[in-house]
Amino acid sequence: DQRRALADRDWVVKNVLKYLESTPAAEQTPDDAHRLLARLKEMEERDPSIELMPAEKLQLLDMRPSSPAELHRIIEHCEKRLTETQIEDLLALLEEVLPKQEEMYEDEADDQGGLPLPLNGEGENAGTAMDADDT
Repeated sequence: DQRRALADRDWVVKNVLKYLESTPAAEQTPDDAHRLLARLKEMEERDPSIELMPAEKLQLLDMRPSSPAELHRIIEHCEKRLTETQIEDLLALLEEVLPKQEEMYEDEADDQGGLPLPLNGEGENAGTAMDADDT
């Protein structure tokens, strides 16, 4: 039935947008993205041993990692490709160039009674942020 298909599509679009608004990328502007990509290129030119794949750069923008553990989940074979100093430099660059997430987490914590829901679908509360009218 075409109406059902359209309703399903609308539900998917609504929930994808809702999810994207909860990610660090929602706080970024196109200028932030261009600035980060330019600074990453400078970093790679200064130190040719740093060579990030395009998909890794996209994930850096989307996820804005703030710890070495998060960076290791994004950069394939990170421990073999980057030194601890390079990891620290990369995290410092992300912190300098991309907007902070702290306000986003504070707002989310207020909405959830003090505890933010995991953004990656893990944990006890995963998937419970969906409104009852979304089903």
